[in-house]
Amino acid sequence: PARVDLFAKSDDPEDVETSRGTDALIAEIKAWADTFSSPLELVVIDTLATATPGANENASTDMSVVLNNLERIRDECKTAVLMVHHKPRNGNNPRGHSSLFANVDNAIELEITSRVDVTNRDDGTQLIRQIHRATVQKNKDGERGHGWDFILKQVVLGKRPT
Repeated sequence: PARVDLFAKSDDPEDVETSRGTDALIAEIKAWADTFSSPLELVVIDTLATATPGANENASTDMSVVLNNLERIRDECKTAVLMVHHKPRNGNNPRGHSSLFANVDNAIELEITSRVDVTNRDDGTQLIRQIHRATVQKNKDGERGHGWDFILKQVVLGKRPT
């Protein structure tokens, strides 16, 4: 229920319920994992900037705190951790310190292509969706450079009465 702070040096031991740091996040992840019959496999943190208030993305000291906290989540929750991060507008490399790319095992770049997918609906209208591309930019234990195209499909959860 609270914003995550992966840059916080430590949580307040007196108030874990309202704490926003890594300890509180790990406790919440474990609590949620215990509610499912299948093991937890992935934690997604979206985005680096949102989850690290006050941190300087260009400072190695700040980013090392964040990277260490991400490793703690991985190790203590026994799961993979995916961190969403952005490139600067019209930039080729991720924002921030080089350790953000150097210290991760895998990096996948997502981009919107100029191509579209057109699907004819049963009612005669067309659904036009942008085609996206995922490319493996870094793979610690394998090949990089390969990619795949995908479409973000719409899932209708319900309709409001008209």
